[in-house]
Amino acid sequence: MTTYISDPLRDASDVFAGFLYQIDRTVQRWLDIRDDELLDLERGEDLDVIQFSVEDVPETRTLEQIKRRSTTSVSMKSTDALAAIAHFCEHRKKNPSSRLRFRFITTATLAKEQAWKHPGTAISTWQTIQREQLNDEEQKDALRWIREFLSICSAPDSVKQEIWALVEDLTKEENSGALLEVVQSFEWGFGSADYLEIESGIKQALLQTGLAENEEIAEALFERLSLFVFKRLSEPGIKRLTSTELRRTACQPTFTGRDLAFLQFTRDLREAARRIEQLPVAKSECINRRYTRDSLDYREGSMAVRILIADDDPTIRILLRRLLERHSDWRVCGEAVNGVDAVEKVEVFTPDLAI
Repeated sequence: MTTYISDPLRDASDVFAGFLYQIDRTVQRWLDIRDDELLDLERGEDLDVIQFSVEDVPETRTLEQIKRRSTTSVSMKSTDALAAIAHFCEHRKKNPSSRLRFRFITTATLAKEQAWKHPGTAISTWQTIQREQLNDEEQKDALRWIREFLSICSAPDSVKQEIWALVEDLTKEENSGALLEVVQSFEWGFGSADYLEIESGIKQALLQTGLAENEEIAEALFERLSLFVFKRLSEPGIKRLTSTELRRTACQPTFTGRDLAFLQFTRDLREAARRIEQLPVAKSECINRRYTRDSLDYREGSMAVRILIADDDPTIRILLRRLLERHSDWRVCGEAVNGVDAVEKVEVFTPDLAI
């Protein structure tokens, strides 16, 4: 067989694994919530933990942004970090009466910023303020360093200029109090467990809490909870999870026929992600490309893989579309409801791939 030079832009392992990571992280948070808390899914950020307070005291909403990164490290200069700070500023502006906190969770490691001229990193310095590890003078210096560093950062492409302007306002010396509030309310979390490790931890938690009597039941209950979250994420409107719903879901005796179809889909998805993770050729070795974004042959959208989705269940079609469109170089060109419809749609849309 001749050697074929692949295009790493086609590699979708992060898309599949990232989707599983979000589901598993949500199940993990669901198991941890108390009776005075609930979870909002994909409302403020990927996952919001809402803690109810006593009368006349606003509830506390912790906005959790989940980032699975298989190879990269993150510094405050990174797009993910700057975008997260900007989004938190946006949340604060839109919800001035709410008590908001922000939690940035990633599997990536912490990197040092080249432009950072002080001890540690910009983010580790941020953390010392957030964790209240400094005296007043040390905090004043640390805050000034962060303000100066943010002032030389540019807006990520994904952040609108009017939102980035909120970050720029924080870099003004007269707004040091507002910057301190943001730093104290913003938590960084690096080196988070990936989805396979989270999956194992969830099963252990089910055994330790008594929700599962043995490993076989823990495996079945894990699938049930994952399926529930998977379906809840596909619903339009406000998506919430409560401790009461957790107990009720854990006690359900059997799966419905539609549940089994969903469950098989999630099993296939997990298996696909595992196989991709185990490929012998590392992504870093895939450096040769037929096209690049700087080449004359590249045109916006010309490298997109056009995909036709075929399934008789509209909910599964929606889930597949959402999953596939997380990959920047994939485009869903059409949907079919059965085999006959799929054949007709192939002739109409001429997709590169039908699933």
